[in-house]
Amino acid sequence: MTEHTGTPAPVMSLPVVVGIDFSENAARAAKWAAREAADRGLALHLVYAMDLPVAWGELVKPAGYVAAHRLAGEMLLVKIGDTLLKSVREDYPEVKASTYVMGGNVVPILVGAALGARLVVVGAHRHLGLLSMGAGYVVQGLLAHSPTPVAVVPVT
Repeated sequence: MTEHTGTPAPVMSLPVVVGIDFSENAARAAKWAAREAADRGLALHLVYAMDLPVAWGELVKPAGYVAAHRLAGEMLLVKIGDTLLKSVREDYPEVKASTYVMGGNVVPILVGAALGARLVVVGAHRHLGLLSMGAGYVVQGLLAHSPTPVAVVPVT
């Protein structure tokens, strides 16, 4: 039997990942995820996936679309950085928060992010009392393919 003395080697903690977009529901999910990250002592990764159109298996690139979409995503993260991340840092100063803009389809991007996460969080969208097609496919895709637990923050 081997006796170990001293402190154990640190274990790398996996972050809480939250998928964000331009909606209030995504902001609500990010705040919920920040609280969860604080409670668990984990980092928070806010991920904006540029949902680039695909036709017949090839990326369709209308003139300036990708650049404009990336700029819009980066502007969203600046806005979040000025408001949401400031709020997170004030409410949960111990949470290390990072933001990412990634190109591709939302579901594969979030599933990929889930590979290195403890939890993936998304906000539910409602339209006329029903899940909208966009939010529905993201939630369904994550539930079907995520290697880690998925939390869906409801509309209040």
